[in-house]
Amino acid sequence: MKDNGKKRYVVFLLNKIKCCMEIDFVREITETMEIQPIPESPDYIEGVANIRGEVIPVINLKKRLNIREEQASKRLLVINADVSLLSFLVDEASQVIDINNSDIQEPNKIMKSMDNAFVEGIGIVKNELYIILNSNKICSL
Repeated sequence: MKDNGKKRYVVFLLNKIKCCMEIDFVREITETMEIQPIPESPDYIEGVANIRGEVIPVINLKKRLNIREEQASKRLLVINADVSLLSFLVDEASQVIDINNSDIQEPNKIMKSMDNAFVEGIGIVKNELYIILNSNKICSL
């Protein structure tokens, strides 16, 4: 949602890393549930889950982003991807924040040289840093 140069983001934790994603992509947040593994799938795809009667792929966001697992993820972020739904395992999903476009910095040259296409920018709100993830890139399996 754009409103006077602002966007709304859902904030979630991956270990202690504060990440966020545009709220327009997020359908719901739910507790983790039974996940059925899928043979021969990439290691970051945990399997599928039955969420409100829909079979939805479950992506381990820490594995997808090469973040070391420090604790088990407790929540699922259900995302509206291009033509289907996906879910991301996250540790906590705590709040929705507004970030002014002027308070978002692009990844610097060092981050760009690491080919980190998943990071869209770094948001600053009340001296707190938030890693803004590029939903489209993460959803492209």
